Amino acid sequence: MFSGCSALTKAPDLPAETVPASAYSYMFNQCSSLEEMPLISATTVEKFGMCGMFANCSNLSKVTDLKIENFTGYANCNSMFKACTSLESAPKLPALKVTWNCYLSMFEGCTSLKKAPALPAAELGTNCYQTMFKNCEKLEEGPEVLPALTVSMESYQQMFEGCKELKKAPIIKAETMSKSSCQNMFHDCISLTNVSDLSATAGEDCYCQMFQGCTSLTSVPNLPATELTTKCYAKMFVNCTNITEAVLPATTLAGQCYYAMFEGCSSLNK
Repeated sequence: MFSGCSALTKAPDLPAETVPASAYSYMFNQCSSLEEMPLISATTVEKFGMCGMFANCSNLSKVTDLKIENFTGYANCNSMFKACTSLESAPKLPALKVTWNCYLSMFEGCTSLKKAPALPAAELGTNCYQTMFKNCEKLEEGPEVLPALTVSMESYQQMFEGCKELKKAPIIKAETMSKSSCQNMFHDCISLTNVSDLSATAGEDCYCQMFQGCTSLTSVPNLPATELTTKCYAKMFVNCTNITEAVLPATTLAGQCYYAMFEGCSSLNK
């Protein structure tokens, strides 16, 4: 509707409570003069409803909280604020259940974003948080906790990759991890020093490259799983040059489960 309107400085409020499929999709994409997000009253969003809605709004700096409680379909807020390079704070995201690709790349490339919103959802769809904060280089604070007990396939994949200022990882409550669920989650988070214990189960490729390049990490989180799956810890701590020791309690192994797990960990001595 307004995509590419580079002189637009003010957007109209949007009073609809239900957003049908693709209704707001890319609505303000590349509105490079837009500084303030309009009031959005929606509580239900269908597939692609807000996909790319404010993508590439490079001057967007003021946000209003979202009220969305219900998602149907998939990719509902995919890339909604992608590459909003002036955005320093994020809107509240109150939904307790998120769908497939729901928040995928939502804030990717928001290089001024300093604090992530709370993510209270306990039911996760496949890829729901994938690349959500990727390359948010100034992100200092993530959500305090990720409460879901079961993590769907690729849900946390690359979620914080390239967040160079992030020091503390969220507490991950998950008891069951699916395939590739945490792959590259904190890849190249070079300031990360504090991480929580991980799940007692590990899906295939689950933690592959999870902390690769986290050069400030000094200790390995508790890895309580005793029965491993294919590639579950592969390249997990590659080039974590300050890690000094690790404990691996597993008694049942699988193909490539420890493949290159500590490659380049030049301080590891125990």
